[in-house]
Amino acid sequence: MVKGQAMILLVIVLLAVIFIFFSSRIFSTQPVITDQLKFKNDIITLENFEVSNLRPVVNSKVIVSFDVTNNGDKEIENVIVDFGGTTKQKGGVVELTCDPFSSSVNDVTKTGNDKCKFQKLESLETRKVTYNMQVVNEGTLPIVINVSYPYSGTREAFITIVDDKTVKTPQVQFRQSPPSVGPLVVDVAPPTKGWAVSDQPFAVKFRLRFVGSTATGIPLPSVDKIGIEKRKLGVKLTNLIVPKKRDGTFLSCSGFKEGTIAISQPTASPGEFRGGLTNVEYSIVNTEREILVNKDYDCNLQADVKANDPFGYKLGNIDVDFFYTFEFLKIQNINVIRAA
Repeated sequence: MVKGQAMILLVIVLLAVIFIFFSSRIFSTQPVITDQLKFKNDIITLENFEVSNLRPVVNSKVIVSFDVTNNGDKEIENVIVDFGGTTKQKGGVVELTCDPFSSSVNDVTKTGNDKCKFQKLESLETRKVTYNMQVVNEGTLPIVINVSYPYSGTREAFITIVDDKTVKTPQVQFRQSPPSVGPLVVDVAPPTKGWAVSDQPFAVKFRLRFVGSTATGIPLPSVDKIGIEKRKLGVKLTNLIVPKKRDGTFLSCSGFKEGTIAISQPTASPGEFRGGLTNVEYSIVNTEREILVNKDYDCNLQADVKANDPFGYKLGNIDVDFFYTFEFLKIQNINVIRAA
């Protein structure tokens, strides 16, 4: 091998090594590490939580203060911080301060001395809340703070559809996007084979999971009963439909005993499904019951593809969107003692 050829070969090898090293970073579908460190599934947290005195004397004042922080990747509206669960003591004086944004009183609503309602919290924004109260009775006093906020999540799944002639076992199989940030995430389980065959029904499963931290506060309701209300979870299908049976009715799209997912199209009435045409996006919406955590919900689907790509397969898309209100309690007990 001449010197010039050896040099060309060395350059090719070097370029190949560089491509392999950087390709995983360039084409990766995973969130970048900085985002993983920046955002938290516990969207609203009470940071820098302080109580001025855990053993106050009767008729003294106690100040509770903390920062309400939006750890999510998007803006939240109507974040409510409610002290109404704190034991009210006759003769006690209470003063609540809700930090307004840019000194604008229109940005926050205060209901009496119990509740702060922030109209809007930007991503990674922090607001200060101060609760100043006089304790008048001896004994244990629970300071109970109820926090609630609306949030939403998404998940996208890709199912490979083969014609079972040109391709029987595709190299590209089922995959799904990383879950959206939030205390609730939805998983999409793949078909049994990991892919779908044209004109053959298959089943997928949807499962809701709680991924928040109980250290932030006590979720309401309890963790095993958290759910998404009816009509608050929707699934959009592309290149996929809900198949018909021989009698012309549609196969079921339902959970086991936990609930039913009704089938609809944006132009159809609730619970009704029309279609059979290609290139139409159909939707599936839970209508009868809420979607509960750690329960499997089955859906029968079928590819709606007239012709596959030259490679023998196409991709079917399942886009999940869900909306919910998350609520938790933060409880801090103090022990009120008698003056010496």
